[in-house]
Amino acid sequence: MMSIQSKIIAILLSVLYLIPHFVMALDSAPSVTKIIRVELGQTEVLTFKGVTQVSIADPDIANVRASAPDEILITGLQSGYTDLRIWAGTKSEVQYLLRVEESWMRLYDLASTVVASIEGVSVRQKGGVVFIEGRALHSRDLKLIDDLKEEFESEIKGGFLVVNVIAPPLDMRAMVMMDVKLVEIRRSDLKDVGILWNDIEPGPFFSVLGEFHGAGN
Repeated sequence: MMSIQSKIIAILLSVLYLIPHFVMALDSAPSVTKIIRVELGQTEVLTFKGVTQVSIADPDIANVRASAPDEILITGLQSGYTDLRIWAGTKSEVQYLLRVEESWMRLYDLASTVVASIEGVSVRQKGGVVFIEGRALHSRDLKLIDDLKEEFESEIKGGFLVVNVIAPPLDMRAMVMMDVKLVEIRRSDLKDVGILWNDIEPGPFFSVLGEFHGAGN
């Protein structure tokens, strides 16, 4: 079974591989060299030597400007994807895929992929908080949940991630099926089989038995 760290690395590698190919299919301009992620409402500084011009396809998603000869400021305005191009002197432009994401998005994507193989457990988001919840059906899945909680300890302490996974009541392999019958017998029938229950209150007596046969039956 893959560890939590291995799964996260595999997710990131898959995203890094697929998104550039998607962008290249849409536009035959210079290839995407990097994916830039900016959290909504936050500003990131991109170092780019000798920058002379910047261009963004959708200015509603992010505000981009060159703040110094070697720096670009990127501020996330709205969640989504857009195209970012940068020129440095007479060199050809460099194309980036810019993703502005809410703080919970990356955590949600990673958590969803990690728990996808855990039956009975799901991931949801509400109010910017990611919830991992459900009942694990197998004891072996609890180790994966514990690894996930350790990996995202800071997010849990910060209130961005809530893990509420109930342990299985018992291992599925230990379950035993019982075939029982519910029978109702009269008090007088107890004497016929040699049972004296002097303290029993008047009325029918109920018991769960595999089989029960009265005397003479």
